[in-house]
Amino acid sequence: MIERFIDVFMDDFSVFGDSFSKCLHHLALVLRRYQEINLVLNWEKCHFMVTEGVVLGHKISKRGIEVDKAKVEMIKRLPPPCNVKAIRNFTVSAVLGQRRDKLVHVIYYASKVINENQRNYTTTEKELLAIVFAFDKFRSHLIGSKVIVFTDHAALKIEVEQRTRWMTRIPQEEDEAHHLVVNESFPDEQLIMIQETPWFADIANFKAIGELPTNINKHMRRMLINDAKHYIWDEPYLFKRCADGILRRCISHEEGQEVLWHYHGSTYGGHFSGERTVAKVLQCGFYWPTIFKDAKEFVTRCNEYQRAGNLPKKNEMPQRFIMELEFFYVWGIDFMGPFPPSYSNNYILVAVDYVSKWEEAIATSINDNKVVINFLRKNIFSQFGVPKALISDGKTHFCNKQLETLLLKYGVKHKVATGLIS
Repeated sequence: MIERFIDVFMDDFSVFGDSFSKCLHHLALVLRRYQEINLVLNWEKCHFMVTEGVVLGHKISKRGIEVDKAKVEMIKRLPPPCNVKAIRNFTVSAVLGQRRDKLVHVIYYASKVINENQRNYTTTEKELLAIVFAFDKFRSHLIGSKVIVFTDHAALKIEVEQRTRWMTRIPQEEDEAHHLVVNESFPDEQLIMIQETPWFADIANFKAIGELPTNINKHMRRMLINDAKHYIWDEPYLFKRCADGILRRCISHEEGQEVLWHYHGSTYGGHFSGERTVAKVLQCGFYWPTIFKDAKEFVTRCNEYQRAGNLPKKNEMPQRFIMELEFFYVWGIDFMGPFPPSYSNNYILVAVDYVSKWEEAIATSINDNKVVINFLRKNIFSQFGVPKALISDGKTHFCNKQLETLLLKYGVKHKVATGLIS
């Protein structure tokens, strides 16, 4: 049945015929086969005896395969991007076209969301990235055919000859690259980038030519005139006299991100904290209203600073102090080694008094609980008296039933510490 009168893609299938009677006959065969294998269909998604329909995003009819105009109209009604952040998602795009009667007709549109690393590419590298993406996307349609690449980037043709590493995945038998203004070939594929007005535009206009914006009320105008007293216009820059009396150049938010990268994220930036980064920026004479907020967000996104920066006080592990009252009340005990054998001894058992720092140590060949119990009886209890507490790590030669029984007999409190105890 497949390829004769039915096409299947995943769980979608289409039954077709040259006439109404043939289509009805083919549909009966398919439904009978479904009954034989007990396959259940969702009747709400089934459409019977139609002359045209949308299959996998394309309109299928007796005229052939056509573009779904509903989706095209939806894309046309989308508002154009008005800032840098909105336009980044459409930076890399490609259009597959075909020339008929000396006119270029659009066949397919494709676009790609670039990642964080690709955003740092130069304009030429982004153009090359679009070419590589287009050949990957349309590879099955382009293999064995002559391909002409149209671009509005004049330096791309020379750059392609040098950037061989970009072209290893592109068939180069008869490929050509022509410099052509894209707007003449694809006038509908013009993407306009509207730059965001800087925050100090109204103040700069007022200080330079005495012009106030017309779309604000009297109260806003009064506030603007009052704020403008702290600004000085020196062609072509605007400066603000800050609270410390220092004049600093006003920059936009986009320029501020570049400044923060140079003073924090670059190899010579040092990856300091947000407050210190702001201090460096202000010291060098730059200002914008959200400098502290932007610096904090920038530092939060910095991988190097998050790995090497200091932990805040709220995230630090609380320290548990030890109250030391008298000499030999609290002892810390631990094994050192193993060391190279000396008279068959590989370890040193050390005990230190927390107040006087007095040390007691013996050399031993093994490090088990019997050595610890004998050491406490002969070297600690008999010479310095019974202590109030004994601190050790959590290893088995200190945490065992025999030692706990001994300490419980003499009323010694055993505390287990993580890390070094002396």
